[in-house]
Amino acid sequence: MGFYYASKAQLRNEYKIKRITAQVLEKAEKTMQAELDALEDWLNGEVYAWAIKDECGNYLDGCSGYLDEEICQSDLQEVLSEYGVEAA
Repeated sequence: MGFYYASKAQLRNEYKIKRITAQVLEKAEKTMQAELDALEDWLNGEVYAWAIKDECGNYLDGCSGYLDEEICQSDLQEVLSEYGVEAA
């Protein structure tokens, strides 16, 4: 989905180089493709969040905007351990 474009001047400025090599082009393409993939995930609603509430339903902590479910779950596990809770 989408397309990307960077001028030679933009590449030189971004990578602090004078000469654009095949390696620089490959790195730039991978970077731009990753950005497009993240945007596509976000546009498709593939965004994850977690929230911690007490027994009365009051919000204690939370975070949203994760584009990777595993990272979201990992961060939740870390926060739960700070609260002294062992997740299932």
